[in-house]
Amino acid sequence: MSSKKKYLCLAIAATILVGCGNSKTDGANDSSVEIGEVKQEGDSEEAAAFGEKTAAENPLSDETKSKLDALNTNYKKVNWDVVYSAPDNNGIVISETKFYDKQDSLNNILVVAYTNVTDAPVKFSCEGFAEDAAGEVAVDILESDIELGPNNTIAVKYDCENDEPSGNIRWNNFTVEPSDKEYVPYEISTELKQDSGYYCIEVEYSSDYDFNPDVCPHGYGYVLDKDGKIIGGDEEENWGKSVQLWAKSYDGENADTVFFKNIYNR
Repeated sequence: MSSKKKYLCLAIAATILVGCGNSKTDGANDSSVEIGEVKQEGDSEEAAAFGEKTAAENPLSDETKSKLDALNTNYKKVNWDVVYSAPDNNGIVISETKFYDKQDSLNNILVVAYTNVTDAPVKFSCEGFAEDAAGEVAVDILESDIELGPNNTIAVKYDCENDEPSGNIRWNNFTVEPSDKEYVPYEISTELKQDSGYYCIEVEYSSDYDFNPDVCPHGYGYVLDKDGKIIGGDEEENWGKSVQLWAKSYDGENADTVFFKNIYNR
C-alpha cells in the first residue's frame, strides 16, 4: 500500500450513522430502482435488463421489500441497478450496480452489496461468478465468513477487467449462519480529499461504546454522482483511515460519498 499524507484540500463531506440501520443525513438520496425490479438498458426492446435473469430466479418477498424500504442508511443513497434476495435466504438482500473505472484501472467494475435486513447479526459465505452478456465468466466471486450486522451492508468491488458484467450472477453456493459478534451504534464521517493530483476518501469513526475499527475487516468507499450512481471507489487500504481512489478528476460529477463497513466491539 502506498503511504498516506494528511491533506488539507477537501471537496465534499458527509456524516452518517450506520449502526442499527440509521443515517444522520437529512433525506438520503433515494434514487434507487424500485425494490424487486430491474432497470432496462439500451434502446432495444429485446435487450435483457441488467441482472434480469438472476433477479427473476431470486425474487424478494413482500416482507423483505418492506424491511429494505425502511432502511435509513448509506444503502439508500446508491442508485442500484438490480435488487434481489440471496439464494434460499430472504434475510440477505443482494444489490448490484456497475461502472467503468476511467480514472484508475480502466476496467469494468461490478459492485455487489450484501444487506442484512434482519435484527440479528449473521455471517455468510458465497461462491459463484458474475456473467458477461454471453453468459461467460466475467469475474469469480468467493467470500468466506463475512460478518454482517443487523440492517447493515457491505458493498464489495469486483474487477471484471475487459468483460462488461451483465448483472447476472451464477450463485453456486450461498450459506448464512448466526454470528457471535456484538454490534454497537456508531457514526462514520467521510471526506473526499485531493492533493498531489489524486482523490481519497478519509474516514473517521465515533461511538458512545468502546470498539476498535482496526480489528474489523476492511470497508469499501465509493463516490456518487448527483443521481446516486457510483463513479469511483475502492477497498479501504489504510486500517480505519482512508480509501485511496487514485483518481485525478471526476469531471465535476462527484456529489457525495458513501462508506460501507461492519464494526463490532468483540
